Amino acid sequence: MLKRAGPVHYVSSDDPPFLILHGDPDKLVALDQSQRLFERLKETGGPATLLVVKNAGHGFAPTGGELSPTRPELIQIIVDFFDENLRK
Repeated sequence: MLKRAGPVHYVSSDDPPFLILHGDPDKLVALDQSQRLFERLKETGGPATLLVVKNAGHGFAPTGGELSPTRPELIQIIVDFFDENLRK
């Protein structure tokens, strides 16, 4: 049942572009989960970007320092991703 719940098992070559944002000290979801999803997406040829946010816990709450990229920079990255992939 756990295997069926993991998104990495449903990756296919016709997936839409992915923007994966993950905090490096996230204690709820291990960074490895996003890294494995990203690698699987790349294996199938799908467009994917993984951005690891320094000092960002789950939900991008600051943990131990300033976020890098900053919240305004993250917002711009997300806006740019949507502009590039949804305006077509």
